[in-house]
Amino acid sequence: MIAPNLSTADRRALVFGAFAIALIVGLGKGAPAIRSWHSARVAIARDLGGQLASARTGAQWLGALNDTAAAATARLDSVRALMLRARSPESAAASLASIVSAILTAKGADVVALNLQADSVVRLGMARVGVRISAETDVAGLAAILVALESRPMPMVLRELSIGQPDPGAPVTKADALRVDLVVQTLARVERNGGRS
Repeated sequence: MIAPNLSTADRRALVFGAFAIALIVGLGKGAPAIRSWHSARVAIARDLGGQLASARTGAQWLGALNDTAAAATARLDSVRALMLRARSPESAAASLASIVSAILTAKGADVVALNLQADSVVRLGMARVGVRISAETDVAGLAAILVALESRPMPMVLRELSIGQPDPGAPVTKADALRVDLVVQTLARVERNGGRS
């Protein structure tokens, strides 16, 4: 409370001083708080601007990604349609052995032995199956066999190929006879319940 014996000039000086002190304290405490608040708002605005730019970029790429996913799905479906299908890995291996031995026989080779290879683990409705075949043929027959295996629409992999001579002491008329051991593998769709995998 202002004392009553102060003059008007003193009262003005006192009010002006109190106002100046309040202004200095307010600026001293308030200005950093305002700067901090403003900086936080600017940082939030920048973050939101970055998120908006990312969202716009993502929206631009979404159409391309959908097209890519659709193309990949179509390719996968076309490959799945070509895959060997069976109720068990063993029956798939038997089917593969039948296909490969038919190719060898059609190309003039004599199948001597075959051994089925079936993976007992089925993952995602697929199992790896294979067949090891021993056959006798000549060089032209071997080339025809390799071309026929490679040109089949069903995906197959030639894992091993071993070439030898069945009879080193063979007469000149059978000098080009070869003993061929090969392992052919593929992935088979296993439909144990007879339905779709």
